[in-house]
Amino acid sequence: MEIMDSGCIRVLLADEKRSARSEVRAILSTAPDIVIIAEATSPVHADRLAARLKPDVIVADCRSSSEDGIETVRRLASAAPGSGIVLVSARPEEEWLILALSAGATGCVTARAVARELCSAVRGVARDQIVLPRSAGDLLITHAHHRHSQFA
Repeated sequence: MEIMDSGCIRVLLADEKRSARSEVRAILSTAPDIVIIAEATSPVHADRLAARLKPDVIVADCRSSSEDGIETVRRLASAAPGSGIVLVSARPEEEWLILALSAGATGCVTARAVARELCSAVRGVARDQIVLPRSAGDLLITHAHHRHSQFA
């Protein structure tokens, strides 16, 4: 992922709820290396902005979406293939997280930890890292180990 010449990570916020966008905006605005370039108020609006602006990272809140979060991720990844996608989720379940990563998500932050972890998640995803909450990482490792032992 190529960060623009300014050295700042360009972020698109995507959430239908104004209060959730305000919360995320307040958190990200504390980071001098992160700039919010646009805010989307619906999944369709997010697709259009992502395709036009090609942000470094898209932060999409899956807690209040009117559509399936996996489909949103799929469309965002298609609209802006070079952009990382960080999801904010109430509680990422193992199966949902695997589907989200398969659809193109590159990071996930739990709603409970968003204030502590969002800026570092955006930075990690901008550096082409997969960023997951510790609990989700443990779930995926357990899932992979279980699947591996089934085929051994």
